[in-house]
Amino acid sequence: MAVHVYTSQVIPSPLEKVWDRVKPFGDLGFSSRITSTKLIQGSSQYAVGEAIRELGLGDKKRVVERLVAFDETNRSFSYYLYPFSGKEGFVTPDDNPSPGTLEGYIGTVRLYHVTKSNQTFVTWEARFDSDKPKEMHAVIEDLFNSLLDDLARVLSQ
Repeated sequence: MAVHVYTSQVIPSPLEKVWDRVKPFGDLGFSSRITSTKLIQGSSQYAVGEAIRELGLGDKKRVVERLVAFDETNRSFSYYLYPFSGKEGFVTPDDNPSPGTLEGYIGTVRLYHVTKSNQTFVTWEARFDSDKPKEMHAVIEDLFNSLLDDLARVLSQ
């Protein structure tokens, strides 16, 4: 079943400062939930179609994503999450299976300048199919909200 997850937050930092922190595709070091992040393929973090990152989620879980769009002018990028069903692309111990499958996942991050306050409005969304849409919506929404909270926290330091 088709799923759309949308989250947003105003980050109390200027647009360029926020963009400089989120645009490196191989670096989600601002996140408390992502335990490791590394670029595993691509000549550049911004090489559309070539840049592939691996994200560690703890407990031996990992996801692999490919950069599919990058727009420096409009401050946005999109990525494809390789599908998983417990073991493909998403590795998890047998006793802690994934709550559901994700297929056709495309995530997009967009930044907008809030001119009145010189802050940044950030949206993080994803579209995908899942055999457990409610459960996977909740998992992804929780992750995105955590990422946005962490981003705001790191940039305020």
